[in-house]
Amino acid sequence: MRPLQHSLLSIFISAAALSATSGNIYVSPAGDDRADGSINAPIKTPSEALRRAREWRRLNSPEAADTIQIILADGNYTLSESLFIRPEDSGTSSSPTIFRSANDSKAVISGGTEIKGWGIAKNDPRIPNALIGKIWVADAPTKGHRIVETRQLYVDGKKAQRASQFAPGVMDRMIDFNTSDRTITVPNTDFDIAEANSLEMVVHQRWAIAILRVKDMRHDSKGNLVVSFHDPESRLEFEHPWPQPVIGGEKGNSSYYFTNALQLLDTPGEWYQDYPSGKIYYYPEDGSDPNKSKIIAPALETLVRIDGNPERKVCNVKFENISFEYASWLRPSMEGHVTLQGGFRLLDAYKLAVPGLPEKAELENQAWIARPEAAITVSNSSGIDFHNCLFTHLAATGLDYVAGDSDCNVTECSFTDIGGTAIQIGTFPDGG
Repeated sequence: MRPLQHSLLSIFISAAALSATSGNIYVSPAGDDRADGSINAPIKTPSEALRRAREWRRLNSPEAADTIQIILADGNYTLSESLFIRPEDSGTSSSPTIFRSANDSKAVISGGTEIKGWGIAKNDPRIPNALIGKIWVADAPTKGHRIVETRQLYVDGKKAQRASQFAPGVMDRMIDFNTSDRTITVPNTDFDIAEANSLEMVVHQRWAIAILRVKDMRHDSKGNLVVSFHDPESRLEFEHPWPQPVIGGEKGNSSYYFTNALQLLDTPGEWYQDYPSGKIYYYPEDGSDPNKSKIIAPALETLVRIDGNPERKVCNVKFENISFEYASWLRPSMEGHVTLQGGFRLLDAYKLAVPGLPEKAELENQAWIARPEAAITVSNSSGIDFHNCLFTHLAATGLDYVAGDSDCNVTECSFTDIGGTAIQIGTFPDGG
């Protein structure tokens, strides 16, 4: 009887082990999306793993009876599109879907793309003679049939400075802010802006900043520069009454600086992307060869989009020990960036000729806003949790619980190198 007892025991152990791992889907950067997703045959992408989990739930498969774990091996998972999680992906309180890194590793969900093939920039009249041989250039990577445009560049995990008029943290004072002809007057510059067709001006106005694409620059009778800008930001900047730059205030005039021109690329560590060629120029620190560094440009703005609706929410999806990295923010290159506060950009704003609204009789101005972009957005959900995750190298908001979300937890997570807000919650008004 002993052999039979041993056989029955072996069968029981094997069945128990199978049951314990039957809800696991294994993913690896070296995997294959045609594989079965077992530990010895992992699939390649988180999106395919999510589809497998969705099918288990749709078909009421035994694998969905308990927790479904999507287990990501160590490494980078570079997305070509946002990971879209929808109501059909919902788990339950007793059977959640969990994305987690394997063991003690930290898998990286990334929207970045590496820039390679650097060479010394030659025969470009915009580069001063003193810097010839020090500026490097590379073709922008492509995504589909289009070059990747970027406003952010990271060298060995450190954010590089866009080519700017002054050293980081240094600004100059404007001379005049003219709402009638929609111009800003500033001191004359010591650089040639004739070929700076992508030049931007960053204006500090009270508690907010504005990013304005320069349309034209001319000299006035005193030799100062009078600068005008493209719409829609020109209209917004000069029509919205609050906040606007200060001229003649107690602490002087508001400050500004110019950025985004090859003529401004004069400090080690700075970079610039040309338009429309897409070529990326970089002035390495310490004269190093950029081909020996890992240089990343974010190519995707939203890494994860969790999107339910009020009638059918996304429920019980969790992320554990995952790193979310390299999300882009490109909108200011298309339409500038004029904010009200908190990074909420203006859609329209102006002073009321006759004050008052039905709900507030003394109101003197009116504004409509839109929320900032985010690397991860969550809408109409319940039980969407992040535990021990890292959010880094993200150009706008890190994590945004937009609207209709409840019972969500963010615990023991780190947010670093975030361009905007780490966590944003809630919305106002409707559509905001």
